[in-house]
Amino acid sequence: MDIGAGFENSSLAPSIFYHEDLSVRGLHWLQFGVGIRAAGYYTGATDLLSTNDAISSDTLRYNRLSANTISFVAGMNLRFWKLNLGFNTDLVNLAFGERRSGFYLKRHLPADSVTHYNQFVPTIPAVFNFMPVATPNQNGISEVYARVWLSRKIGLKMAYLFGRQTYTTRINKKSQIVLDNGQRRFSTIYKMPYLAICFSLL
Repeated sequence: MDIGAGFENSSLAPSIFYHEDLSVRGLHWLQFGVGIRAAGYYTGATDLLSTNDAISSDTLRYNRLSANTISFVAGMNLRFWKLNLGFNTDLVNLAFGERRSGFYLKRHLPADSVTHYNQFVPTIPAVFNFMPVATPNQNGISEVYARVWLSRKIGLKMAYLFGRQTYTTRINKKSQIVLDNGQRRFSTIYKMPYLAICFSLL
């Protein structure tokens, strides 16, 4: 189990990651693993962009962001004595957090969403997310890491996080807001170093 946090400037990404790693028969240096990760992402002023930003230039501007996630994770690592070198990524991710309003901006004149342009739009973290490493506008985390075991039970993990934070426009559970060009999901990508204490539970 890994307990730690990513950090950069005003951004913080704490997490608890429980995982099981199994060696391949005949290749004890190669391990594949699955696990459950509970994580958060908290940051200050941020611009979230739409999927079609290159075309539509849709932007939601926030004073701050905060969201929490629970995800099913898969990964692989190479084991050399007390050192593990590997990577992992979210496969399925469930996100939740405080409802926040983003200020809707465009470089070009609005069309379908004229009633929302230059106004605050209510949003929530995108709840259900699948394969964020390969699918745009999905919440999720991937990491590459080195884990050093200081003893049989305790280790230190140094990693680099690649994450995406996504919000979707919504008034409440039954009412959605569709902006120009049919946009509803807006996201930002973050990258940061990560440090954790590792515990072997077996």
